[in-house]
Order: sequence, then structure tokens, then C-alpha cells
Amino acid sequence: MCWDLCLSSVIENGSRTGNISIKADRQAQGIGTQLLRYALKELAVRGIRRVELGTGTFGHQLAFYQRLGFRVEAVVKNHFLDNYPDPIFENGIQHKDMLRLCLNLRAWLSASCSDRSCGIEDVVGSLAVSVPTSVR
Repeated sequence: MCWDLCLSSVIENGSRTGNISIKADRQAQGIGTQLLRYALKELAVRGIRRVELGTGTFGHQLAFYQRLGFRVEAVVKNHFLDNYPDPIFENGIQHKDMLRLCLNLRAWLSASCSDRSCGIEDVVGSLAVSVPTSVR
């Protein structure tokens, strides 16, 4: 079964998500950006003030998060070497270290909503996303 969206390890109390990804043939269409904006607004509404995530030290995903306002807070040396059984390669380069990125949700929400409506329907309006029942 193929999904346009993959969500795993969602923990409500800790607002932790293990993986969010968009199928390769659906990338670069704004779906991931809209999905993450939606998630960030939902977290802000629930009183979460800060979001942290980890990603590789290079690649398209780093630029993706930085475009949304995430900033590098720390480098976790050897994270991908120590925590994954198989090596992870991107463009022929092995991921070794992880960047810990953070976003102040209050500042982000103020900046992203200053000149337009911030209703959830504005964020996900035209998305047709299939989500497995187990993560709804």
C-alpha cells in the first residue's frame, strides 16, 4: 500500500514524531511545507512553545526546515552511525552527525500570520492526504 504521507511514532503528550515524509513523486509541490505548517500551528494552539527536531547535516531536508524558520541548536556527533543499523546515504555521502534544530513557535506564529489568516483550512485547504488509520 502506498501513502502520500507517512507518519510514525506519534506521541500526543510529548508531541514527538519519529518520521514525516512525502513520497518522492509528490515532493516539491508544497505538500510537506503545508503539512509542517499545519502541525506547527496545531502545536501552538495546544500551548507548545518550542519545537525541536533532528536531521542530517546536509541535504534538501535541512534547507526545507531552515526555510520554515528552524535554527541549528546543536550537533549530535555520530548519531546516524550509533543509532541506525544500516548506513544512510544521500547523494553518495553518508550521514554521520545529526543537527538538532529548534523553532520558537510564538515567534514563528506571529511572523507567519501577521499578514494573512491562520485558519487550519488555509494551511491544508487543497491537500488530499492519505493517512493510515493507525496514526489518525
